[in-house]
Amino acid sequence: MLWRTHIRTGDKAFADAVTSTLSHMLNGGFHDHVGGGFFRYAVDGLWRVPHFEKMLDVNAGMVRLMTEVWRETKTKALQTSVRVTVDFMLSELRRPDGAFVGSLDADSLNAAGHELEGAFYLQDEKEIMGLLGDDGSLFVAAYGIQPPENALGDDYGDAGTLYRSEQPVTMLAETFKLSPTEVENAWIRA
Repeated sequence: MLWRTHIRTGDKAFADAVTSTLSHMLNGGFHDHVGGGFFRYAVDGLWRVPHFEKMLDVNAGMVRLMTEVWRETKTKALQTSVRVTVDFMLSELRRPDGAFVGSLDADSLNAAGHELEGAFYLQDEKEIMGLLGDDGSLFVAAYGIQPPENALGDDYGDAGTLYRSEQPVTMLAETFKLSPTEVENAWIRA
């Protein structure tokens, strides 16, 4: 509604509200930074802790909105996210007969055997460092990674969830002695 109002009236305040919200969604825990797509909603005010279930209607709505905004802004992050989200829907929500499922359930058990929704989406810093080698430190700094072993039951806060940290690319570049482009390429690779 806000984006359509911007298109109809040309009022930049409406566009800013939408682009700011999309930016926070893309960088937050509501977006699956590893598997693509978007979770159902966030359960905290900072949008770092998702309700891990992934819904077809949520992802289709996000693709539609991101595409509409991209047509006007040509933002590379939106273009990439549209592609990744469509790929996610086609690979994870599409059945072999071509039909789509409505959602992916997230019921799982954590390492201690406690029921924990979305445990398989939680990331471990040690595992990330082992898998990513030289890019591991940059990835951990670029994403807010708290150890998932701190999780107890359903009260795990943002332990193990991925969201972009508050550090701007320029600060990460300075810290790791890389150019901003090299930083972006490294975390895309990772």
